[in-house]
Amino acid sequence: TEMIVTDSRTSDPVRPVFLTFDGEVAPGEAFAHMVANRDLNGALRRRAEKLGIDIIEGVAVSAFDVNGAGITVHLADGATLKARLLVAADGVSSKLRDMAGIKTVKWEYGQSGIVCTVAHERPHNGRAEEHFLPAGPFATLPLKPDKDGTNRSSIVWVDQFFG
Repeated sequence: TEMIVTDSRTSDPVRPVFLTFDGEVAPGEAFAHMVANRDLNGALRRRAEKLGIDIIEGVAVSAFDVNGAGITVHLADGATLKARLLVAADGVSSKLRDMAGIKTVKWEYGQSGIVCTVAHERPHNGRAEEHFLPAGPFATLPLKPDKDGTNRSSIVWVDQFFG
């Protein structure tokens, strides 16, 4: 199912144009799709199960070896697995990425962000709101109601941090 954003409002008295989408989104077409993490996660898990893909959680990879036949994965609990593909989905400080020798470049923006889903009393009527504040953007993005009809929105809040 889809949630259609029917209206949006941004507030920023001076907003230079760094990026435009002229001609890329036809009138009446969706500009974006808001998908709750639990819905995306559930869909990915169902598809993986249908394709016979194992998702292993709760145990760390201690090492892996790449060879002509694929990958041999050694788990912290002593188990050994063989696979054609190993996905490093262990977060921003990925130990698997480090083991693979994949380099990253990092820099500080002096900001932190919160993204969460909230339930609210009044309906959002498909309206997205975004405010470009000096410390960073604040947005409410409409989501489909829960199965029980509870109104929901995603909040994105970026603010400066001092330390």
